[in-house]
Amino acid sequence: MTDSKPLNTAKLKEFKKLVHGYYIAHTMANYGMSQVAINIVAMEGYNPSGLFQVGAKDVDSKAWAEIENKLAIEGMTKDGPFSQMVAHGILVLIYELWNDNYRALIAKELNCKLNELYCDVMGDLRLIRHWIAHNNSIADNKVKKFKTLSWPNKEGRFFYTSNEMQNLQIAINQMTVYINK
Repeated sequence: MTDSKPLNTAKLKEFKKLVHGYYIAHTMANYGMSQVAINIVAMEGYNPSGLFQVGAKDVDSKAWAEIENKLAIEGMTKDGPFSQMVAHGILVLIYELWNDNYRALIAKELNCKLNELYCDVMGDLRLIRHWIAHNNSIADNKVKKFKTLSWPNKEGRFFYTSNEMQNLQIAINQMTVYINK
C-alpha cells in the first residue's frame, strides 16, 4: 500500500537547505574558474605551452601538480572538464548524504521503516551516482526509469552543465517523500 500523500518533514527541509549550499558552491566554483581562465589568458607573457603549476612556491621545490596552460584554460572554462569533476563530486556527495544520513532521519520522523521511505528525486540521483562511481559517467538503459530528472535522457556518456545542476536544485527544492508499506 502506498501513501499517495507527499510528505515534507523538518529533516527533509534541513536536507534541502544543505543541498542548496552545495549548489551554490558548484555555481561559484564554475564562475570562479572561468574568471581565472580569462585573467590568465589576459596576462602579459601568457604562453599556452607553458606549465600551470599548483603547489610549492619555493623555487627549489617541485610543483605538487602541473598541467599545460592551454589545458588548464580549457579545463576552467564554464561547464568545462574541471566543473564536471566538481559536479561529479557534489552529485555523489548529495546522494550519499541522503542515503547514509537523511533517509534514516526522515524515516524515524515519519515512524516508518527505512525500506518503506521513497523519494523519486533521490531514486533518479541513485542511478546517476552509480554511473559516475562505477561506469565512468556512462548511462545505461535504466535512464528510461527516471521519474523526475530529465538528464541524462539517453544511454551513453553524459555531462553536467550549469543547467543540469540548476534543474537538480529545483527538483530538490520541490522534492517530497512517500511511504510505501
